[in-house]
Amino acid sequence: MALMPRLDSHIFALVRRASPISRADIAAHFSIRPNSIGEAVARLIQSGLLCEGRPEARGRGRPHMPLFVDAHRRHVIGLSIE
Repeated sequence: MALMPRLDSHIFALVRRASPISRADIAAHFSIRPNSIGEAVARLIQSGLLCEGRPEARGRGRPHMPLFVDAHRRHVIGLSIE
């Protein structure tokens, strides 16, 4: 398995901590262009790490698509040895 690009890794960590979260919220958090976020999120969805929820209307413009960690496709076990 190839290493995850740094931006993808940061986005995945943020979604894990703050889901549901939209692409617009992620872009604002990192102060990055929305296009860069969209490309990274597409890679994470394609690799099975993230999934989209139902669109949420927030005033004017396109509805926001909430992102979640896709718990149905992958499982992780954490272990701390001291």
